[in-house]
Amino acid sequence: MTRRAVSFGATAQAYERFRPGYPSAVLDRVLAHAERPVTTALEIGAGTGKATRLFARRV
Repeated sequence: MTRRAVSFGATAQAYERFRPGYPSAVLDRVLAHAERPVTTALEIGAGTGKATRLFARRV
């Protein structure tokens, strides 16, 4: 694995701590756009998983 591939690990804790989460309105819009019940999702470009946790709590 390249050095760049693991470089986020050094700052991931600070990123998670200080980066604001997503408002629930974002999730509401995504789910409304789907126009059907959502049972699976794929988060593209996941950092520390903030969006993933928001979706997991709802669906």
